[in-house]
Amino acid sequence: MLVQVALVAFAMLALLGLVVDAGMLHLTQGQMQTAVDGAAIEGIRNRDAILQGGPGGVPVPNAFASDCVRRTVATRLAAAQFDDTIYAVDGDPGYRFGAGPVIGRTAGYTTLHAGQTITAADPYDPRLQLNQQNAVYGDMVSGRFTYSVDPAPAEDSTYARTDFVPSELSPLAPAALPECPDPDAPLPSTWPASSTAAPLTSADHEAFLVRLRRSNEWGDVDGQLEPGVASSGPSLPLLFGQGAPIHGDSPDSAYSVRRDGFTVRATAIARAQPAMQVGLPRTVAPIQPGVTPFVLLDTFAAGPAPAAGVPVTLDPASGTLCPGATCAGPTAPAIAGRFVVATIAPTPAWLATATVGRVATPAVPRACATALPQAAGYAPVVATVAGLGPRVVGFTTVQLIRDPARPADLCAGLLLRAPSRVAASNATALLPVDWQLPVTTSATSLRELMDRHFQAAGRPAYQPVLAPVLAR
Repeated sequence: MLVQVALVAFAMLALLGLVVDAGMLHLTQGQMQTAVDGAAIEGIRNRDAILQGGPGGVPVPNAFASDCVRRTVATRLAAAQFDDTIYAVDGDPGYRFGAGPVIGRTAGYTTLHAGQTITAADPYDPRLQLNQQNAVYGDMVSGRFTYSVDPAPAEDSTYARTDFVPSELSPLAPAALPECPDPDAPLPSTWPASSTAAPLTSADHEAFLVRLRRSNEWGDVDGQLEPGVASSGPSLPLLFGQGAPIHGDSPDSAYSVRRDGFTVRATAIARAQPAMQVGLPRTVAPIQPGVTPFVLLDTFAAGPAPAAGVPVTLDPASGTLCPGATCAGPTAPAIAGRFVVATIAPTPAWLATATVGRVATPAVPRACATALPQAAGYAPVVATVAGLGPRVVGFTTVQLIRDPARPADLCAGLLLRAPSRVAASNATALLPVDWQLPVTTSATSLRELMDRHFQAAGRPAYQPVLAPVLAR
């Protein structure tokens, strides 16, 4: 009886040891995953963070500066995830948070590594490398997300993935700034003009991958870094599970869990998608763009806008915007858009058209003196959807100013549209909690609405406002 109890106790202790090790493995991977999720979102949110003067006065993203900013912000955010004061340069004197412990071990005896002793060191504090050259195995990689139902194997030995294609071109550094500043250094207040032939606004940079790893593939603890490109922490060692009946080292195997520990990886991919909802504009510091008091028709917003802008004219009696020099004529005028609120200052009424799928409200009269000019904002794009009628299908960045070529006409405007870029704030690609359509909406109508929103199936392109979303 005592022998049986001893055998059962031995088996239960071994099993308990494995459970404890598996719990540590799960906790470490969860901490790393949280860090890369946030860093990937920041990498997309700041993709077009730095703007410079462009044609017609419409600012365009400075590709190299924006790339530096987003990689630096992602690095800092990941570091803050493992700091108990969320201030990565204070020495972290408190609880010693980290991506799991770093534990040193002696070799022990035989292939079972019996008699090992351990020494506990500080936890592993990951520090993402900027990877400006966009190496496929780097800590942060810019590229294109290619959805697959089952991405397995998600990553092979060369760090190639079935659901992510790294961009082969990276923004070129200007002569005045040959490389990005160190992540711990302050970012420049002004940036030299970009000299890139690879703008981040292209489809090859619509996604951002961030990875953390703890593995032994790059050697010992001191050799787990390729400066500026990639990093790795030491693998997570087997502790209590050393007493479990796990096979010892095999001379025919390059890997042994007893000797090499557990490899832990965390990877996240974020991408830029057309915004589903925007907020109200903020006209006091900090100023930020938001939904405009006017909407544009998709037929007018289709395709790239001229750099010099499009002349429009406001009919104050109806609130409609007509392309060209007048809204009058023997035939019905062409319509570019319409004002949908009569107030000057932002009010909750503006939110009536701030979400995709909302009904496009009728035009309201708007005095020319108060309608022009309008600060840059996110104009709702309206299209007629079968079975639903006129609906908001997306947003495009515009600025409505008085036309300098017609200074005497207070109703004469010039509509400037910016190229599609990621909104740094006040826009989201996620569905709002209260999003709903009529219960009678058919699947065909819903599909058409989403096709127009995503510019799929040949629908008109409207240079949408983009927002970050976690893809995988």
